[in-house]
Amino acid sequence: MIQINALPIAVVDDPGNGRTAGIAELLMRYKDAVLTPEVRAEEAAAYERVCAEFPNPRVTMDDFVRHIEHAVAVAGVDHVGIGCDFDGGGGFDGLRDVGEYPNLTAALLARGWREPDLKKLWGENTLRVIEANQKARRALKPVCQVAADLRAAVFGAASRNPQPGGRRPPTAAMEGAGSGSIHDNP
Repeated sequence: MIQINALPIAVVDDPGNGRTAGIAELLMRYKDAVLTPEVRAEEAAAYERVCAEFPNPRVTMDDFVRHIEHAVAVAGVDHVGIGCDFDGGGGFDGLRDVGEYPNLTAALLARGWREPDLKKLWGENTLRVIEANQKARRALKPVCQVAADLRAAVFGAASRNPQPGGRRPPTAAMEGAGSGSIHDNP
């Protein structure tokens, strides 16, 4: 499932805009840095320089709606949702934060979108995927059951059900062997 966000450089094609490459270079430059206050300040200043040199392209609500509709045309309405990127670089006039999401809904309604598809876009698709993943997780054997099965295959059936405290019940080979304490000498 794809979550469409309002990052302008991802919404419209802007050949020659070095913003993505510039930010990628910064990410690589600082990827292994210890984020001291000084390093954070240096990175923030470098980020501001890249953004000033390579501003986001101008994006409108119509651009964003076309972007969403292209994704729906490619993947189908059951596989698209609305994401966000309002923590740095995302948004445009009319959609700067989640408080302006009603503007997007209005634009989609104006383009002929109906409530069932809007519900999918605004969260039903995301919830469906999350629920499917949770169901699949529950269907898988718990890790402890896999470990118990492996232990039983290697050590025999007696090792399948450990006693409280994590101790396995004694096997025939272990019976009469004592507790293993240094005080068990006959």
